[in-house]
Amino acid sequence: MKYNSDIFIDSAEAETFAPIQDFLSAPALQERFAAEDRRSTTNKRLYRLFSFSVFLLVGVGVIASLCLVTVLSGDDAEPWLLSLAGGLSYATLVATAVQIVIWNQRFREKWLLARYAAERLRSVKAQLIATAGLLPPAQLNAETADRITKRHLVDLDQVVASGLTEVCDIDPSELFNLYTDDDVTHPHLGVSVEAYTQYRTKYQLRFARGEVALLEARERDVMSIVNTVVLFAGIFAACLSSLTFFESVTPLPFDQNVLIFISLSLFVASALLNAVERTSLSEPSVGRYRRYEDAIKRLLNAPRPDAADTFRRHVERMEGLAIDELREFIEDAKLLGARII
Repeated sequence: MKYNSDIFIDSAEAETFAPIQDFLSAPALQERFAAEDRRSTTNKRLYRLFSFSVFLLVGVGVIASLCLVTVLSGDDAEPWLLSLAGGLSYATLVATAVQIVIWNQRFREKWLLARYAAERLRSVKAQLIATAGLLPPAQLNAETADRITKRHLVDLDQVVASGLTEVCDIDPSELFNLYTDDDVTHPHLGVSVEAYTQYRTKYQLRFARGEVALLEARERDVMSIVNTVVLFAGIFAACLSSLTFFESVTPLPFDQNVLIFISLSLFVASALLNAVERTSLSEPSVGRYRRYEDAIKRLLNAPRPDAADTFRRHVERMEGLAIDELREFIEDAKLLGARII
């Protein structure tokens, strides 16, 4: 699917909803969304990079200690000195990793706040489309759309300014606001219903399905790599066992400690790869997106809104599902620690 096609609606597509097309563009909203989306993506990548460096430092520390104990140890080496050197090097790397974890939380908070803002802007765009069907034709112009957008942006700024710790405590009803006129007929309600269904409900359904497929594919790829590394570690261990037998018959031309080091290092690498996957949000995200998908399906299977009041309830249900999914995502992400998304 094409990401953010619900925000940046093609002009040719907008013409198919001609009576409300000014509410489909919303340039101010598009500009703000692009900025928040970039901010979210940048901080997410930085968070992932520094989170991965934590695992890398821990792995390097373990492998370096193994190298000291196996390959670099010899008849002339003092065991206590090797142990001390290994312990100090590992402790230094772990201390550095802990510092990165603490420092990295700033990137996590910036990422989540920007992601929250971007997704709320997505909801604002959907509510703007819904509002178009509940206004008299004389108000379906760019000036009205811009005025309503700015009201939403002011509300959003107040929410984001409260910070990440307060975001998930906000009453969802405060985030739902259709600017309507109940004293008039709604000749373009059907057009608005169709646009909302296409750019909000069905888009979110496709998005949830796509994320489940991507996350499941990623988990399969990671586990495939882990299994391959474990296989090679087992092969080196088997070779070591065989060479130990032959060494009793004839001297080996190389130090078997090298094979010990390689085998143990591969086992360490597989354990770290598995840890990276197990401490990510893949598993909870799959469950969350599947629940979201099922809820949207039920909404789509309900009778199609054919009046202003039923359409308002329909939009309120959909936006409630979206904010619940967003809040659940943020709550999961706040528990990440040194995880990779």
